[in-house]
Amino acid sequence: MELLVGKKLIWLRHLKMSYFRNFERINPFSARERRLTKKQNELFNRHSEEMKFDSFKKISRKKTPDYKNILEIGFGSGEIILKNAKQFSNNLYIGVEYYKKGIAQLLNNIESENLENVRLYYGNATLFIKNIDSNFFDEIWLMYPDPWPKKKHWKRRFIQKSTIIELSRILKFRGRFLFFTDNSSYAVWGLKHILANESFKCLTEESNDCKTIDSKYSGSKYQKKSVILGVRTYYFIFEKVFQ
Repeated sequence: MELLVGKKLIWLRHLKMSYFRNFERINPFSARERRLTKKQNELFNRHSEEMKFDSFKKISRKKTPDYKNILEIGFGSGEIILKNAKQFSNNLYIGVEYYKKGIAQLLNNIESENLENVRLYYGNATLFIKNIDSNFFDEIWLMYPDPWPKKKHWKRRFIQKSTIIELSRILKFRGRFLFFTDNSSYAVWGLKHILANESFKCLTEESNDCKTIDSKYSGSKYQKKSVILGVRTYYFIFEKVFQ
């Protein structure tokens, strides 16, 4: 696979699709919903109204230079949001997830840490981004999304032409979009779709650039599973360079 980034042929021409034959054995993702405990169910129900989209209509950007609005799409159990919200209290972190168990786990941690800079949305991420104001986010994170490895299911992948258009719209100028995956097919798919949108420039142009990432983005359960299973993760960072 050859992809043109700037005026270079990116190293991804060497990236192979061999991940497919092993995916059923090592897949760390699951769409099956695990039952909530009684405590988790009570916690989820108590916060249900604030996790509906109507509650996000009152959110506005602060006019301070050290303040960022950050969106994570599909946060799982919320390890990365939690770590960053504790470290960067001036930022607002918005997490979108449909997995109730993960939401309940993060809600419990938010309450335990008395965090006031995290907001969660329960539901479809595609619908959420379509209704957010333009130029709202400083960063958008998509870490280990479901790769839907079978070709007949590729239309279910979050990254599509339409979603990249929306991400470009809600991301501010010079904002960054982080895309992490341990599926080589999705890595190629994601790059093709993202770079087809002229708003984005890939900041990961060399092979070594995508092998490591800043520690503040590390530590999710999906990343840990990939390390245990010996599956390589591709870390890609894009910058919005056109309005």
